[in-house]
Amino acid sequence: MLLVHYGSVGLAADTLARRVTLGASFNFSPSETRGVLITGLAPVSQLKDNDFRVNDLIVKVNNTALTSMLQWGQITRGFRGGQRVTFEVRRKDTIVNKTIVLKSLPMENPSGVDVIYSQFTNSKGIRLRLIVTKPKNVSQPHTTLYLLSWLSAAPVESMANGLGGLFEDLSKKYVLVRIEKQGTGDSEGPDISVTDFHTDVNNYVEGLSVLEKYPFIDKTNVILLGISTGAAYAPMVAAQYNFKGIICTGGFVKTWYEHMIDHERRRAMLSGTDPSMIDALIAGWTRFYYQFLVEKKSPADIVKSDTALAKLWRANYGGDHHQYGRHMRYFQQLQDLELLKHWAKVNVPVLLFYGEYDWVMSPEDHWIIKDHLLSRKIPVKLEMVAQMDHSLNFFDSQKDAFDQRNMKNKIFSVSALIENWVRSL
Repeated sequence: MLLVHYGSVGLAADTLARRVTLGASFNFSPSETRGVLITGLAPVSQLKDNDFRVNDLIVKVNNTALTSMLQWGQITRGFRGGQRVTFEVRRKDTIVNKTIVLKSLPMENPSGVDVIYSQFTNSKGIRLRLIVTKPKNVSQPHTTLYLLSWLSAAPVESMANGLGGLFEDLSKKYVLVRIEKQGTGDSEGPDISVTDFHTDVNNYVEGLSVLEKYPFIDKTNVILLGISTGAAYAPMVAAQYNFKGIICTGGFVKTWYEHMIDHERRRAMLSGTDPSMIDALIAGWTRFYYQFLVEKKSPADIVKSDTALAKLWRANYGGDHHQYGRHMRYFQQLQDLELLKHWAKVNVPVLLFYGEYDWVMSPEDHWIIKDHLLSRKIPVKLEMVAQMDHSLNFFDSQKDAFDQRNMKNKIFSVSALIENWVRSL
């Protein structure tokens, strides 16, 4: 693995502490004995190596009682290699205290790829993890992809899903630039649970400066790669740099309010809700999201005055000020975006693709973007990828994708789709 550090403006010698992964899956147990339940252990797991077991209930970390999955995420995102951590675990009727020294997550090291771990310091002095990969031994200016990532706290490296496979494939053909969002991965905080949408976008805009620092990046041949919410705000970032093209998958263009109503209907149908009850359910979500997104009320305030919405919210998400691990401000700012106005400023070729079994986002949004671009005679290609879900995994049905069951071996090369389009530019 090639490990390079640059000391020019915005880049510095890598001093970021390395994150960890516990190698387990968890659910919060809201029972009388609150805590985080271990629901599964990965084949390679430092919890497993220290005799943690499935169905162990972690009730405290360093003597701090666990009260929610939100808090658990905040704590574990702060874990760093070499840190000594004490877990209080309830195993059946026994309390076990386990103190372990956390192991750092190994750095990526795919064959045929040079990997550069560095850091980018934003205008507020916060250090963000920068990962640049390129085909091995490439030193001359080379086609480059600049990633805009999703809303969740999932890091942009060492991913086990289809996205991880795509990043590895792309790294063998292009320079790939990834910046970890603030408060995720190795990046410094505040934690992602308290940051907002504008924080994410501003960091990606400021991060464009790193494109000028590497001699192997072809500044005339940089392509924006937006995934999920990153695909939605891609035209906003595109206005800040002379990109050669834009690639988007799994994004949206309608208001976030419209998106969530559509999303809740798909989620209800795929979760097996009685069809005769779905319209009433959506009526409730319509009332909730209007107050949440349009009127800018907190979930806590909404559920105080409406017992039916309280029951709906608590049964599905919960949390007084958060959803999907992000603060409510994030989603309320999404609601205020007028994304077609930003697409109206795009004048470079665009590749749009979405998965047939992507239940998270709607295919209609991709068609809206395509039709808008065609109306202005902007070159655009739209591809529906059969059997693919939102994370670029493949399944036999949308129900399997929803349940994350019976995942198939890759049956379609998304990297080949991208490569053919890039070659056509």
